[in-house]
Amino acid sequence: MTEDEVWKPDEFLSEFAGEAFDVEHHATKILKQGNMNEEVAKLTNSLQSLDVLIQQHVCSHYTDLLSHAVASSELEQSLAVMATHIQSLQLSTDRVRARVREPYDKIRAGTTSLARLQQTADILRRVIRILQLSKRLALAMGQGETDLAKAASGLAELASLLQEDLTGLEVVEGEARRVRQWRAEVERQGEQLLVRGLATGNQAQLGTGLQVFYNLGTLPEMVGNMVEELHTKLKATWVEGLDIKRISDKSQVEGVGKTSRAGPGKAAMPGPGNMAAFRATLWSNIDNLLDSLHSHMVKMFHLQRLLCKKVDPLTHQPYISALSTPSLVLHSWSKLTAMVKESLGAAQAKSNFVRQACEGEYPKMVKLYNELWVKMKYTGAQYSNPAGQVEEVGVAGNIFVGEEMEEGLRESLTQFEHAYLARSLSRLFDPVNLMFSGTGVPSQEEVNNIFSVMSSELSIAMVEGRLLSSVTKNICKAVSLFCVKCEGCVDSEASQVIGQPTTAQLQNVGIVNTLAVFGEGLASLCTEQMSVLGQQRVNTLLVAGQEVERQMVGATGPLLASVGDSVEAILLTIHKEDFSLDVDTNNPAPACSLYMKELQAFLERIARDFLSTFTCKEFLSTQLQPLAEKTIQRFVLQGSLVRPLGSGGAMRLASDCAQLEFALSSILGPSGQSAIGPTGLTALGGSYRLLRAFRSLLFLTPADMASFPGLGSTVPYSVSLHLLISRCPDILPSPAASLGWSLARYTNWLEDHQGERERLLLVQGAVEAYVAAARARQDKSFVPQYPVLIEVLQRGLAAS
Repeated sequence: MTEDEVWKPDEFLSEFAGEAFDVEHHATKILKQGNMNEEVAKLTNSLQSLDVLIQQHVCSHYTDLLSHAVASSELEQSLAVMATHIQSLQLSTDRVRARVREPYDKIRAGTTSLARLQQTADILRRVIRILQLSKRLALAMGQGETDLAKAASGLAELASLLQEDLTGLEVVEGEARRVRQWRAEVERQGEQLLVRGLATGNQAQLGTGLQVFYNLGTLPEMVGNMVEELHTKLKATWVEGLDIKRISDKSQVEGVGKTSRAGPGKAAMPGPGNMAAFRATLWSNIDNLLDSLHSHMVKMFHLQRLLCKKVDPLTHQPYISALSTPSLVLHSWSKLTAMVKESLGAAQAKSNFVRQACEGEYPKMVKLYNELWVKMKYTGAQYSNPAGQVEEVGVAGNIFVGEEMEEGLRESLTQFEHAYLARSLSRLFDPVNLMFSGTGVPSQEEVNNIFSVMSSELSIAMVEGRLLSSVTKNICKAVSLFCVKCEGCVDSEASQVIGQPTTAQLQNVGIVNTLAVFGEGLASLCTEQMSVLGQQRVNTLLVAGQEVERQMVGATGPLLASVGDSVEAILLTIHKEDFSLDVDTNNPAPACSLYMKELQAFLERIARDFLSTFTCKEFLSTQLQPLAEKTIQRFVLQGSLVRPLGSGGAMRLASDCAQLEFALSSILGPSGQSAIGPTGLTALGGSYRLLRAFRSLLFLTPADMASFPGLGSTVPYSVSLHLLISRCPDILPSPAASLGWSLARYTNWLEDHQGERERLLLVQGAVEAYVAAARARQDKSFVPQYPVLIEVLQRGLAAS
C-alpha cells in the first residue's frame, strides 16, 4: 500500500482514533447533547464504510495475502525440524557429560592431593631448614667469638623463612623466639662495632658492622639512624657551647680569683669585669665546636669510603647503592650547615653579648671558618675516590675545593657579616662627618686620620678575600661621602677676579688643597696595600679616587672660567690699538702694546693673589694648561684679524708674542722637564708651536706664507688667510665686513665653529663677494695678494 492508499479517518472518526479517547466521557457527552439517535446513525454509517474499505483492500491484495499464508505454513514446518535437531543435540550432550564427569572428578581429586602434598613438603623443607639454621646459630652464638657476618646472614635467611604463617607448629614457634633473641644480640654487637669503628677510625670494626646490617637487610635504616643520632648529639653540643648561661658560668669559674661570683639570676649577664673572660670562653667554645664539626665530617668521609668499598658478592653492587642518598658526606654537610646557621641565629637572638661578640669580632670568626675550610679541603682530598670509581658508584663529587668556602657554610656568617660591614662603614664615616661638622676647612691631620682608619679596616679584613672586597667597597663609599661633603662646602658663585680673593674663594682653595691631600693619601694607600689587595681591588679604589679629581676640577672651574673670560676681554682690546704704521727707524716701536701690559699685570696678579694659595701645584698646572692654550689661540685669532697691519704693527705684534710668553710663564711656571713630563710653556705642545709659528708669519711675504712648512699642521689655513687679508688694501673687505657683522660677532662665530672647513667656506664667501664686486666695478686687476689667497684657500679646502 502506497502513501496515497493509506486510510485516514475522517473528521468524525478522528476523535475515536486519538490516544486520549475515553469511552465514558464520550458517551456522557452524547447523552448531554440529546442527539443519541443521530450519533448512532453516524457510527453505523462509519462502520459500514470501514467494512467496505476493508473488503476492497482484501480483494485488491488477495495474491499477497495468499503468499503470506503459504510462507507461514512453510515456516512452521522448518521450526518443527529444528526442534527435532535440538532435541537430538541435547541427548548427545548428555551422553558426553556422562562420559567426562568421572575422569574429571578423579583428576580434580588428584590435583588437590598433589597441591596439598607440595604445600606440606614446602613447609617441611622450611621447618627442616629453620631447624638446621637454628642449630648452626646455636653453636655459633654459644662460642666465645661469634662470626657476626655469618650469623647475620643466617638470621636474615631465618627471617625470610619465618615470614609466612607457620602458626600451630610448636617447634617453629620455639625457634622463632630464639631467633628474635639472637637477632637482638647480633644487632647490639653490630651497633657497638659501628660506634667503636667510627669513634676510633678502625676500618675492620666499621666494615664488620656494616656487613652485619647489610646481611640483615637493615643497612639503610641503621646508617640513617646512626647518622641522625650523631647529628642530634652534635647539635646539642652546639647549643650547649653557645649557651650564654654556661659560658658565663665557665668564665666566672676561670676568673674566680679576680672577681666574685654573681648572685642568683645573674649568670646570663656578664659584667664589665669579666667581659674579657666571657669573650675568651665564647671564642674557645666556637673553636672547639668547629673542630667537632670537622671530626663529624671525618666520620662521614670514613663511613662513605667503606660503603663504597664494601661490595655484595652476588650482585657486585657497593653497599652505598642500598642507601637512599647518593652521598652521605653531602647530605650530612647540608644538614650541618643548616644546623650551624640555626644554632648561631638562636644564640645571638637570646643574648646581646653573643651577638655583639660575633659582630664586633667577625674577622676572628671568619678566620676560624677559614681554618675549618682548609681542614675540610685537606680531608676531602684525602678521602676522595678516583674519578672512575666515583662515577661507577654514583657518589657526588667532592665539594671541598677552591679558595672560597662553600656557600652553605658561609650562609651562617651572613647575619654577622652584614652587621660587621655596617659597623665598619660607620667607623669609616665617623671621621669624615666629624671633620665637616664645623665651618672651617678640614686640616691635613684630620685627612690623615681617615687613612689610618682605612688602613686599620683593611688590615683586619685580610683574613678573607671576600671580606677584604666588601671592606674595599666600604672605603669607596667613604671616599664618595668625603667628595659629597667637599662639594657641599664649595661656593660655585665665588668667581670674581677683580679684587682680592673673597672668603668663599679662599674656602674653595682650601677644599681643593684638602681634596689634593686626600687624593695623594688614597694613591699612597693603594701603593702600600697593592700586594695585599690585588690589582682588581686597587683598581676599584682608583676608580673611586677619580671622583676626588672631578671635585677638584669642579671647585677650580669657576675661578679659571672667570680668568679665561677676563683674558678674552683684554685680548679683544687689541683692535683698539693702531697697527697700521710702518717701521720708523728714528722712533722705534714700544716694547709691547697696552693691552699686553694689561694682560701681563692681570696674570701676575692672578698668580700672586689666587694661584699662590694652591698647594697642589701638579694638579693646578694641568688645569692651567687648557687656559694657556685657549689664551694663545685667542691671541693668534685676534692678531690675525688686526687690520690694517703695517710693518711697524707686525713688529709690535711679534713683540706681543714674546711678552705673551712671559705673561703665561707667570701662571705656568718655568719651562723644562720634571718627573711627570714637560712643564711650563713646553707642556702646551701644539699651542706653543702655533704662537712661535704665528710670530714667524708676521715677517713673511704673502708668497713665503703660502710655502710656510707649518701651514695646515701648525698654523690653520684660516689664520693664514686672515693674516693675508689684513695686508690687503681696503678694497678687499674682511669676512666680517663682507657679511655686515661686527668684529665681536665674527669672533664669537669663529669660537663657536671650530671646524676648519666651516671657517674656510666663510672666507671663501668673502673672497667671492670681492671678486663679484671687482667685476661689477670692471677693475683691471685684483689685489696683489689675490693669487696667494686663492692658492691657500684651495689647499685648505682640499685638506679639510
